[in-house]
Amino acid sequence: MFNLKKISLLAFYSLAILSLSACDGIIDLSDEDDDGDQGYYRFVNLSAQNTTIAIEVDETVLANVDFSESSTVTSVDKGTYDLVFNQVLPNSENSSFISDSEISVSSNTIHSYILYGASDSPEALEIETDVNTLFDEDFDEDYGLVQFVNVADSKEDYDVYIVDAGDDLLNATAESTLAYLEQSADIELDSGYYKIIITEPGTDTIVVASDNITIRAGEAFLYTIVSYQVATSDNKRMAIIQLDADSGRMLTNDAQPAYLRFNHGISDNYLVDIFVDSGDERISLVTNLAFGELSAEISLSIDDVEDGDSRDFYIVDSDTEETIDTFTLEIDADSQLDILTAGLESTTIRINDVEEDLRTIDSHAKIIFSHAIDDEREDSLEFLLVEDGANPDSYSAQTTLSYLTSGSYEIEQGDYVIYVYNENSGELLLQENLYGLSAGEVVNLTATESEYGGKPYALHDVFNTSSIN
Repeated sequence: MFNLKKISLLAFYSLAILSLSACDGIIDLSDEDDDGDQGYYRFVNLSAQNTTIAIEVDETVLANVDFSESSTVTSVDKGTYDLVFNQVLPNSENSSFISDSEISVSSNTIHSYILYGASDSPEALEIETDVNTLFDEDFDEDYGLVQFVNVADSKEDYDVYIVDAGDDLLNATAESTLAYLEQSADIELDSGYYKIIITEPGTDTIVVASDNITIRAGEAFLYTIVSYQVATSDNKRMAIIQLDADSGRMLTNDAQPAYLRFNHGISDNYLVDIFVDSGDERISLVTNLAFGELSAEISLSIDDVEDGDSRDFYIVDSDTEETIDTFTLEIDADSQLDILTAGLESTTIRINDVEEDLRTIDSHAKIIFSHAIDDEREDSLEFLLVEDGANPDSYSAQTTLSYLTSGSYEIEQGDYVIYVYNENSGELLLQENLYGLSAGEVVNLTATESEYGGKPYALHDVFNTSSIN
């Protein structure tokens, strides 16, 4: 069963999930009949390493909610409802039962749940709020209201600062210090633009910063501090989730660098080095990267966090130390990029940067397919993943990719065979085994030409690892 905790100090939370008629109009409580028969509920998924969660009320699915997202506020008759939470199993018609409970919806009350914690047994914060507080005549005159809650599974304390947009911590005073599962009081802010800064307690060490937060008079938001694991790092990533009238979304963490990996698909050069121009000199990022391999993750600090940095990169032959190609990337803070390279040094090298979703899922493996076959650049490739021993003719491709793009696919642990087809001709280009796939793994599979170019093509696998438990 869920551990449902009523947090009385979070009574203001309903404001964070509800806009009045002057805003988005998701629900206009002023139009409701004042007959005492209506209540409300809403659900937020902050279980970081979980799949999509299905919320089922009285045997009917209310919503499927991904990590960092929320359902809308729903108006229902007062009374008691059966509540079931299921993990939506990726690429399956089945779902996995997590827990059940009941909700007793009171009249003129919003019942709100935040799901957090372990993927197989998440807990929930339950908040009950009297909607009459929304009609305070002073509320919508010249200020907005914000509140913070700490559900980061790092379980650390954090200081919360709110400063004007573009400002820093100089002369700033923390609004509050939040322990794990603790929430701030509501904070009144004049309408305008602000910056949220989260630091380690009692220090100026910033773990999250998000600029240009818009506060409007008469509106309110809840900001949740979260952490989540990615497959390529031993350090959890930090973020703020903004919850407003009808949705939740993860804000860019300006305090985090850009994260880059270089995917070597230049088939007639076995070993390359990668450099970046710092303005004064070339700085080495990667040495002796072999054909078909992905580099270790590189953290690149971003100077212009608002517009991003433009950086020049150099691909160098590891043996001759000659530059074989240069390229420029526009890079933003908190981005996660796979720099795909393909083609031939002797003719043309082609490059594209693609965003990677490396967040791990505890119950499933994640496959990231990439199309880097230069000979097939005019055509898309179909990637089919089936259980070992299954007939591929009985299945359809799960992912179709154009040249130098990537796509992810989540699958249960087990032994599989991968088939890669030319979408236009239907020709089978590659067939490879993928044995021993485990839950929680993230695996990059990149289709390239064979060494020295041309067919037979190659499918390179990289199993990403992290030491975080």
